[in-house]
Amino acid sequence: MLSMDECRSKHSLGGPILWAVVAAAAAIRIMYLLGGRADPTLTHPIIDAAEYQRIAMAIAQGNDAWGGPFSRPPLFPHLLAGSYALLGTNIFVIQFLNAVLASGTCLLTILLGQELFDRTTGLTAGGIVALYGPMIFFDGQVLASSLVVFAFTLVLLLTVRAMHCPTVTSWLWVGLAMGVAALARPNILLFAPVVIVGVIVAARPRRSWGTTALHLLAGGLAMMLMIAPATLHNYRRNGEFILITDSGGLNLFLGNNLHSLATLAVRPGYSWEHIRRMPHSDGLISRKKAERFFVNRVSQYAKTNPGDFGKQIARKARLFFNATEVPRNVSPYFHRKFSSILSILMWRTKFFGFPFGLIAPLALVGVVMSCHNRPDRAITCGYIIACAASVILFFNASRYRLPIIPPLTIFAAWAAVDTYRRIRDKMPVRIGRRMIGGIIIGFLINAPAATPYDKINFEAALFQGLANEAMWVGDLDRAGESLDRVVKLNANSVELFCGLSYVARQQGQPLKAMAHAREAVRYAPESPDARIYLASELAVRKDFNGAEAESRLAIELDPGHDIAHSTLGMILFGQHRFSAAADAYGRAVHFQPAREDYQLGWGRSLIADGQYAEAESAYSEARWHMESPRMIDALAWLLATCPDPAIRDPKRALALSGESMILLGTPSSDHLDTRAAAMASAARFDEAVAIATRAVTLARSSGRLDLATVMNARRNRYRAGKDIRDPRK
Repeated sequence: MLSMDECRSKHSLGGPILWAVVAAAAAIRIMYLLGGRADPTLTHPIIDAAEYQRIAMAIAQGNDAWGGPFSRPPLFPHLLAGSYALLGTNIFVIQFLNAVLASGTCLLTILLGQELFDRTTGLTAGGIVALYGPMIFFDGQVLASSLVVFAFTLVLLLTVRAMHCPTVTSWLWVGLAMGVAALARPNILLFAPVVIVGVIVAARPRRSWGTTALHLLAGGLAMMLMIAPATLHNYRRNGEFILITDSGGLNLFLGNNLHSLATLAVRPGYSWEHIRRMPHSDGLISRKKAERFFVNRVSQYAKTNPGDFGKQIARKARLFFNATEVPRNVSPYFHRKFSSILSILMWRTKFFGFPFGLIAPLALVGVVMSCHNRPDRAITCGYIIACAASVILFFNASRYRLPIIPPLTIFAAWAAVDTYRRIRDKMPVRIGRRMIGGIIIGFLINAPAATPYDKINFEAALFQGLANEAMWVGDLDRAGESLDRVVKLNANSVELFCGLSYVARQQGQPLKAMAHAREAVRYAPESPDARIYLASELAVRKDFNGAEAESRLAIELDPGHDIAHSTLGMILFGQHRFSAAADAYGRAVHFQPAREDYQLGWGRSLIADGQYAEAESAYSEARWHMESPRMIDALAWLLATCPDPAIRDPKRALALSGESMILLGTPSSDHLDTRAAAMASAARFDEAVAIATRAVTLARSSGRLDLATVMNARRNRYRAGKDIRDPRK
C-alpha cells in the first residue's frame, strides 16, 4: 500500500513524451483510415459490423432494435446510436471515435505500466500499443473492439490503483468501471473472482478484514448498479432474468461439441440461423431455456467425451497463445493488401507471426521474472488468465484476444527495458537464462497451428457480406456487382443463389429470379432456406399450390424454422385461407414472439377470419414485449374499428394511437389515419376530419396515391358523422 503522496505522484499525467505517444496512436489510425480506403469494409460494414449498424440505426430512430432480450452486449450499439442521432450515419465519424478510444487505451497502458513498474516501461508499452497492427485493423471496423479494450484496460488500471491506495471511493470506481465494461462484453465478469481473491490475499498481512469487506461490497454494489438496467430490460421484454445477453449458451456450444470444427466454420447467415433454432426442435422457445439447452448440450458432451473435450480446450488454448491472428468473420491478413500500414505492422510467415509472436514471449519472460511478492502484478496476470479463459472456454478470434494486449505489452516492455539495464550493468548469467527461456517460449508460440477457418475463402465471404449489406440498404446495383464477384470466385452457396434471386426479383427480372431460386434448391435440396426462396418466387407467379408445397417441405426439413411458417402464412393469406394463415403465423410467433412482422401477420389473419377477440389478445400481449409503434398502432385500429362491441374501445384506442405517435416522433400517414379513426370512434368527428386531412395530404406528398384515395373516403365518412366499422386496414 502506498501513502497518499505516493499515490498522487504515480497518478501524474505530465510529460511531453507521454502525450506524443498518445497522439501518435490516434494519428497512425487516421492515416490507416485515409490510406486504406480501397478496403471496402472501411466504407461498408459487413456481418457483425453491419448488424451493429442496423441495431444502432433502429435505436436512433426510436424503434425496437432488439425484439426481446439483448442478443449482443448493449453498450456499443447504444453509443453508436447516440453518435448517429447527433452526428449522422457517417462511418468515418465512428472510425474516428474508435481512434480516439484507441489513443485512450494507449494512455491507460502508459499509466498502468507506470503503476506496475516505472515510467520508461509505461511509455515503451504505450508505444507498442500505438503501433499494434491487429488493433489498428479492428479500430477501423464498426465493432465493439476499441470500446472493449479501452473499458477492460480501465478496469485493470483502476483495480491496481485501488490496491495501491485502497479507499471506498477507489473501489466504487472499480465496480462502476467493471459494470460498464460488462455491458461492452460480459467476459470481464470472470475477472471479478480474481480481484476478490487478490484483495483478500493482499489484506492478510494487515488483517484489515472489515475494511477489505467494505471495499469489496462497495465495488460489488457499484458493478450491479451498472448492470441492473440491462437485466431489467431483459426481464421486461422476456419475463426472465437474463443478466446481460442471451447468446452465451449458443457461443459456448459453437466451440464445444463433437463437430466444433464444423460449427466454428459456419458463417453468419442461413447455417448460423439453423444452429440458433436447434432448441426449437425440443419445443424450447424461451430465450433462457434455449440458452440452457446449449449449456446442457456442452455439459453432456464434456461428461460423455471428456478426452475429446479436453483436447478441444487444449487446442483452443494453443490457438489463443499462438502468433497467428485467428480470423472469424473477416481475416486481418486478407485485408493487409489494402493498406501499407497493415502490411508493415501485421504479418505472418511459416515460423513467425508479428507482432504477437514477438510480444508474447517477451511478456511471458517478464511475467515469470517480475510477479514474485507483488500482488498488483499478480492480479494483472490474473486478469490475463481470466480474459484468456473466457475466450478459450468459447472460441478463438483475433479481436477477442485484444483485451490482454495492453498488460502483455507492459510485461514485454519491462522484460526488454530490464534486460537492457542488466546488459548495461554486465549481468550475463541472468541474460542468458532469459534469452533461452524467451527463445523456447517464442518457438512454441510461433509454431504453425491449424484453425477451423483455414479452408474459408475470405475474399468470397467479404463480397457475400458486402452484397448482404447492399441488399439491406436497397443498393441493388452494388449488391449485384458483389454477388458477381462471388460467382467468379466459384464460391457457391445457398446464400449466394438466394441473393441473386432477390436482386433479380427487385430489378424486375422474374424469370432470372426463379432460375436462381431453383438453382439454390438444386445446389442444396435439404436446405429449408432454399425451399423458402423458391416458395416466395412461386407465390409471386401466383403458383400458390407449388408455393405451399415448398413451404411445407421447408417446415418438414426444419420444424422450428420461423421464416418457413411465416412464408406459409403469407401464401395462405394470399389465397384467402385466413384460418390456416392464422395457424401458420401463430407457429412463427411461437418460435419468434418478438418479430413484429410475424405478430402483425398473425393479427391480420385473425381479423380477416373474424377472430377479433383472439387478435386483440395477440396484439395486447405483443405490445408489452415490444416498443413498436406499428404494433401499438395496429391494436389501436382494431379497438377503434371493430364491429364487435365487446372488443371496441374508443377510449383505449385514443390512448394507444397517441402513444404510438409519441414513440414514432414524426407521425406517418398510417398513424394519422389510425388517430383519425380513433377520434371518430369517440364521436369527435371534427377532430377526425382535421387529422384525416393531414393523413391524406401526407400520403399524396409521399406518392402513395392509392392509400390517399382510401383515406379520403374515410374522411368523407367522418364528415357525415360516421365512424369506421371495418378492422381490416
